[in-house]
Amino acid sequence: MKNQKKEIKQQFNEFIYEITYKNLWLTSGFIVLVVGWFAWSDINIRHNMQAFYTRLLTLFLALSLMVFQLLTGNKHKPLKHKLYNLLIASALIMMYAKYLVYLPYEGTAYTVSGIILVIFLISLELKTDFLNTALIYFLPTLVLLIIVFFFARLPESKVVNFSNLFPMLILGFLANRIQYSLRFKLFESNFFLELEKQTTSQLYDESLELNHQLHQQNEEIEVQKQAIEEKNLSLERLNEAKDKFLTIVSHDLKTPFNALVGYSHLLQTEFDELGVNKQKEYIAVIHNNINRTHRMLDNLLLWAETQIQQYRLKLKPDNIYNIAEDTMGFLQHTAKLKQIDLLNLVDKNLRVNADKNIIETVLRNLLSNAIKFSHKNGVIEVKARELPVINDKHLIQITVSDSGVGMSPEKQARLFSIKEKVSTKGTENESGTGLGLLICKELVERHGGEISVESIENNGSRFSFTFRTDNASEV
Repeated sequence: MKNQKKEIKQQFNEFIYEITYKNLWLTSGFIVLVVGWFAWSDINIRHNMQAFYTRLLTLFLALSLMVFQLLTGNKHKPLKHKLYNLLIASALIMMYAKYLVYLPYEGTAYTVSGIILVIFLISLELKTDFLNTALIYFLPTLVLLIIVFFFARLPESKVVNFSNLFPMLILGFLANRIQYSLRFKLFESNFFLELEKQTTSQLYDESLELNHQLHQQNEEIEVQKQAIEEKNLSLERLNEAKDKFLTIVSHDLKTPFNALVGYSHLLQTEFDELGVNKQKEYIAVIHNNINRTHRMLDNLLLWAETQIQQYRLKLKPDNIYNIAEDTMGFLQHTAKLKQIDLLNLVDKNLRVNADKNIIETVLRNLLSNAIKFSHKNGVIEVKARELPVINDKHLIQITVSDSGVGMSPEKQARLFSIKEKVSTKGTENESGTGLGLLICKELVERHGGEISVESIENNGSRFSFTFRTDNASEV
C-alpha cells in the first residue's frame, strides 16, 4: 500500500509537470506582455525609474523561461516546473517592491489591492507542495513586514490599509491548498478507477481465453482420430529424418575433422621444418575444411529445423533482384576462383511479399551447386518471372541455369529423395553432403511452391523453384 501511495504521488507530480508545461508559453507570454507594458509605462508615463526596476526580475524570469523552453523543447519538465513557480513568486515580490516604492506617496491603496490580486492569481496557478507554497506566500511577506514596520514610519491610515493584506494572504494560501488537495484526490480516484478498469479488462480477457480454450478442446476431441493418424505419419517422418541426420553427421563430419586434426598437428609439431609453400598448403587445406564443415553444419541445422516443424514464414515485401545480387555477391569469390561469370538477369523492379531467408537459402544452395558442377570460364544465370495466377495462387519462379556437367535422368529422379544420399564430386573434385537440395525442397514447399530440375548430361542443368507471394498460410 505504501509503495502504491508513492507511485500515485510520483504520477501526480508528473501530471502537474505536464499541466505546467502545457501552459508555459501562454502564461509566460502573458506575464511578459503585461509586465512589459507596465515597465514601459513606468518610464514613459509615470516617469518612475524605481517602479521600473521592480519589474525587471519578473520580466527577466519570464523571458528566460521562454528561451529555455525554446531551446530544450519537451525536456527538463521538473526543472521548468520549479522555474515556473519561481516566476509566479517573483510576481508577488514585484508587487511588494512596488508597494515600497510608492510608500512615501499618498494613495497606496491601489498598490495593496494589486498585491491582493497577485496573491489570488498565485493561489490559482501555484502547483507545488505545502512547504514550497508556504515559503512562496509568507517569506516575501515577512521580509516586507520587517522593512515596513522597522525601517519605515507609516501613518496610521497606511498601516490600516496595509493590514488588509493579511486576511487575503491567508485566504489565498488556504484556497491554494484546498485546490491542490482536491486536484490530488481527483487524480487518486482516477488512478484507482484505471486500476479497476485494467483488472476488469484482464478478467474479461481471461474469460475469453478460457472460452477459446474450451472451444479448441472440443474441436480437438472431434478430430482426435485424424490427429492420431497425422501424428503417426509425423513420427514416421521424424524417424526417417533422424536416421538420415545421424548417418550424415557420423559419416560426413568425420572426414573434414580428420583432416583438420592431421594438418593442424603437422603444423604444430613440424612448423619450423616445413617450407613456406607447405605451410600455405596445409593452412589452405585447414581453411577449406573449416569452410566446408561450417556450410555443412549450417545446412544440417537448418534442415533439422524444417523437419521438426519449427520454422515459421516471415513474409515481408522485398526486391528479388536485390536478393539475387546479395546472394551472388556472397559466392562471387568462389566463382572467381573458377573464372565463372554470375549473371543477374532478374527484373530490377520485381517486388514480392515473401520470406527473404528462404529465398536466399535456396538460391545460395542452387548457385553453389551450379558453381561446383561448372567448368572454368563457365556462365551461370539467375532469372525470375511472375507466373499466371492459378486457383488464386500468386507464384514467382526463380531459375538458376548453368552449362556444366549436367546429370542423367536416373540421378535426377533421386535428387530430392530423403532415403537416398546423392552426392557427386564437382568439376575440380569439390565434395558435398547431398543435403543442400533436400533443404531446398523442404523450404520451397513450406513457402507454398515446388522445385524442379531440367538437365542433360554434359550440357548443363536448370533448377527452378516457385513460391507464393500472397499471404498464404504455411504449408
